[in-house]
Amino acid sequence: MNEDFSPSRIFNRIIHFWWVLALFIILGGIVGILISRVHPPVYESKAVITSVLDYSLLGKIDDTEEDQVFVGIGETIGSTTVKNAVVARAKNGNVALTDEEIRSSLFLDRQDNRWVLRVRLSDPQLAQKIDQYWSESAMQSLAAMKAKALVDFAAQQHINSLVTCLQESVILESGSASCNGQNFAAIQAEITKTVSDPDVQGTSNSLLIWHTSFELTSRPSLPNEPALFGQNLSALAGMAVALLLGLVLFSIDFPAKSGTESDR
Repeated sequence: MNEDFSPSRIFNRIIHFWWVLALFIILGGIVGILISRVHPPVYESKAVITSVLDYSLLGKIDDTEEDQVFVGIGETIGSTTVKNAVVARAKNGNVALTDEEIRSSLFLDRQDNRWVLRVRLSDPQLAQKIDQYWSESAMQSLAAMKAKALVDFAAQQHINSLVTCLQESVILESGSASCNGQNFAAIQAEITKTVSDPDVQGTSNSLLIWHTSFELTSRPSLPNEPALFGQNLSALAGMAVALLLGLVLFSIDFPAKSGTESDR
C-alpha cells in the first residue's frame, strides 16, 4: 500500500540531496543561456542627444516643469513624423528593409536629461546607418520645435500687449493714439486672429523650450560585437523550470526493487 503524501519526507529529501537540486538549477540556467544564444546575432548602434536648460535666463523652475520639457523632447525624437523621415531617408539610401523592419529596430531610452537612440539590426553597419538617419532627423525636428517655440512665445507676448491695450481703452477715457475706444473693434479682431492662428498656437512651456539647447553628444556607434538581449531572463526562466522539475522529482515515490518485501 502506497504511503500518503508527506511534505516532511520531501523536505528531508531536499535537505539530504540539496546538491542534486542545486545542480539542476545550475544546469537549467546554462540551458537558458544557450537557448538565448541560438537566435541570430543582433547588433546595436547607439547615439545620444543631450538637452540643457539655460537656468541663467529661466531662473528657478520646479522639477515638474523641467521634466515636462525633457519628456516633450523625447516625444519629438520618437514621434511618427521623425520615424517617417527615417524611413524616407532609408528608402533614398537604398536600404533593403521594409518600413516595419525599420520602425521596429528603433528604441528610445531616457537617462535624466539625455535621450539614447538605439538601433538593433543583424547588420552592424546598417544599424549605424539607420541610427545616423534617426539622429539627424531628430535634431532637425528639435530645431524646428525650438523655432516654433520662439514664434509661440512672440505670439503670446503680442496677445498680452493687445489685451493690455484693450483694457486701457476701456478703463481710460483718453489714451494713446493706438489705444483708444475707436480702435476697440480692431484690437478685438487682432486678438481673435492671433489666438485662432494654428501656426502660433503653442504649448504653455514654449519659453522653456526656447531656452533649451540640444546637442548630439554621442554620434551613432558602429557595434563590433553582438548584443545579447534577454540572456538574463532566459537564464532565470531555465533555473525556475529546473527548480520546479527537481521539486517534482523529489516528490515522487519510486517503487522499491521487487523481492525485498515479504508477503503477509
